Amino acid sequence: MEIDANYWCNEVEKLMSPHKSPDRIMMEIIPLAKELAKKMEVKSEPPCKVYYDPTLSPEMFIWALGVVCECWTLEILRRKMQHGHCYAHATPCGKGSQFHQKFYDEVKGSFEQVIRQTNR
Repeated sequence: MEIDANYWCNEVEKLMSPHKSPDRIMMEIIPLAKELAKKMEVKSEPPCKVYYDPTLSPEMFIWALGVVCECWTLEILRRKMQHGHCYAHATPCGKGSQFHQKFYDEVKGSFEQVIRQTNR
């Protein structure tokens, strides 16, 4: 099964609120990651006796967790960028938008860097 990132990002969006604590966010994201992992197909290579069960394998769960965390982070920053999120000025705030655009780009760049690093 190929992961449908659009579907899972939409599921993450249903949970989103910028005013939740990190603990609360993780309490909501972890079950979603478990749900995603359960929908993944088993990965196996019988001649090598290699087997990854989506409900048992830490690799599968961390993959799913990474997908939902990436969706959450990029989406919340995209929203704040679009709305000019700011506590000091009327919104939309141009400086708030610029700040969140840079933050978004930095986060997106780090995800892309991880992919490039691991593809060496």
